[in-house]
Amino acid sequence: MGGLFSKEQKILDDALSHVGEIKNGLPVNAGHFEALVNEYALFLEEQQQILEISDKASVGLLHEQKNKAVQIDGLKSELHQVMENLHNSVKTSQEKKVYVQTFGNFEVFVDGRPLRFARTKTKELFAYLVMRRGARCNNNEIVAAIWENKPDSPTLQSQYRHLVSDLTKTLKSVNAEDVLIKQRGSLAIIPEKLSCDLYDFFTADTDAVSNYMGEFMTQYSWAEFINARLDKM
Repeated sequence: MGGLFSKEQKILDDALSHVGEIKNGLPVNAGHFEALVNEYALFLEEQQQILEISDKASVGLLHEQKNKAVQIDGLKSELHQVMENLHNSVKTSQEKKVYVQTFGNFEVFVDGRPLRFARTKTKELFAYLVMRRGARCNNNEIVAAIWENKPDSPTLQSQYRHLVSDLTKTLKSVNAEDVLIKQRGSLAIIPEKLSCDLYDFFTADTDAVSNYMGEFMTQYSWAEFINARLDKM
């Protein structure tokens, strides 16, 4: 029986150590936790066998084993909660699968791959919304920005509506349509659903700050005033 008790203690010590690491914010390998939980499941089966033998052999040993079983059950419950939190954390990070590069040329990546836009103006529309960082932009404002030298007209408004439709279709093709908020007469994005070097820059992220080399969305003239602002920061 001594060998089984030693195994039990080792599993308990290992699990408690890793639970402590997660509570203290230390990085923990999710795969290791899955293996650990599986090990508990197998161990509990052995535990039940021990209890049955102990019941026949010694009332004292039975009492000790029951206490151990309660301790393991409690720890399993705690581990389950930790695993659930870890899963939710991973899920949240995976939801931000769209990465937007604004320093230098404007580019969009989904799961590490460039997002292809059927029209250059569709890409510019998205760039403008990213630059506005979640602010609601009315249609006239957007049209004036991306068609700088053209007077407003029904034809231009029709082209704009086609761009909005194309942008929606493009984002939907990569399951990212929830990034866009469409309301009557206006558009916006949800910044929290994107990873973006500009947004990181404004939070003083060291990598974003070091990556800014004095260029911001260089394809678009309307981005120059933001570039000037970044230069002063």
